[in-house]
Amino acid sequence: MARAEELRSESELYKKVFKAVHPVNTPTPPSPNEDALLVDLTFRVPKFYAFYENAKALSEHLALSHIPFENHENPIYACRRVWPIPPTFKDKIIVNYFPEQFQSKEEHEFIARIYLGQTASRSQSTRPSRFFNANNFPLYAPRIEELGFDVCVLAASMGKTLGRIVHVANLDPRDIEFVLGGSDQSYVGPDLFVIDFNQCSPHNDNAEEIVRSIRINDPYYPRPGMKGWTQFRDQYLLTAREENKETLGSNVIEQLEKYWSSESAVEEGRGLEQGIVLM
Repeated sequence: MARAEELRSESELYKKVFKAVHPVNTPTPPSPNEDALLVDLTFRVPKFYAFYENAKALSEHLALSHIPFENHENPIYACRRVWPIPPTFKDKIIVNYFPEQFQSKEEHEFIARIYLGQTASRSQSTRPSRFFNANNFPLYAPRIEELGFDVCVLAASMGKTLGRIVHVANLDPRDIEFVLGGSDQSYVGPDLFVIDFNQCSPHNDNAEEIVRSIRINDPYYPRPGMKGWTQFRDQYLLTAREENKETLGSNVIEQLEKYWSSESAVEEGRGLEQGIVLM
């Protein structure tokens, strides 16, 4: 029962974020083809479908009652998946950034985390890393540019999306992820998504809680002085102002600027490449 309530609560959070990021009558961005860059650098929440009390309810809805489900009493909520990065972009990432022993393109299907707040793996500044993440691969700001994306436009879109989660859904953005994946419209082009909302919670206009949830996350957001910071900041503040939350929004940005300019932020060391141990 506890798990059922947990999943129900999680599904409600998901719906809340989806409605905040995708208000009614928002036009659907064009579907890119496999070789094209994204025309509309908008982060999207994968579409939410429904919550089901158990697998039996889902199978009945899908007219699959003849198929036996294991753990049929477990609750389920359904949403559209984030597809792996399409082959053209996947191959570029593998050839340019994967260690040689991981460059077999057939073996990898993955999405990539967009880290505008970090310019390189910290391990690259000293010696080759013994760790490598082949699943949620980090795209640092220089890599984003090398792939042909405009970091400033991407940062503005990230600021707007963060602003809508914080000031429209009224949730802290704890542990959310900004990723590059495959388009769920064309199935061959790349697309941008924001995902993972199960750790979000109401912030009750508490700027300190909002700031903490942002800075303990991986380095998705550009920092003051980095390329894209001005665009990120301005779009976040604009979104706050549109929702009559200008004071709260300004307080959040001021605290982030103060923290990210401090030595403690440098020493925090978020966003290291981790995963498969290279022997």
